[in-house]
Amino acid sequence: QAGGGGTQILFDHDGPGPSPQWPNYIILVQGAPAGTTWSQLNGGVAHPPPPDASIQLTDTGGSFAEGDSGVSNFVFHVSRTGDTSGSATASWAVTPTPDDRRVHESDFDRGFFPTGTVTFAPGETAKTIVVAVKGDTIPEPDESFRLTLTEATGARIGAHRAETFFIANDDGGPNSVS
Repeated sequence: QAGGGGTQILFDHDGPGPSPQWPNYIILVQGAPAGTTWSQLNGGVAHPPPPDASIQLTDTGGSFAEGDSGVSNFVFHVSRTGDTSGSATASWAVTPTPDDRRVHESDFDRGFFPTGTVTFAPGETAKTIVVAVKGDTIPEPDESFRLTLTEATGARIGAHRAETFFIANDDGGPNSVS
């Protein structure tokens, strides 16, 4: 109980457990009697405020054929959970993986590693990222890249912030898909 007749109420929005995440909410209610609970303040309903907004990738890896010519659009899904009442954004970037199967800038439509921003309007919970990959007829090993979410505003980046994906060889030779 705080001075002046206020009551502090701790709302643990991620629940009890061995590894609680922070921040949890501490609400100071002036003029409420000691021992007041969240349920009592909310008219007897025990629904706490929504958790903070979180943006994350919903695709967890995968492989896509590049095609023999033109451009193939690889589509990736992004979700927003928690408090969706405001707008939120997150930047994204495609980068090569640190192995010998990594992609090159020339594998992408404009000749550089794609970047962009996903923007959620109030109430929106799903968005897509489209990455344009150039097709070719050159037999080559499958190539890998990372799609990473960064720099969120109006939300935090969730657990699935980065995933590895593959451009599958569809041109014959070893590891070819058809």
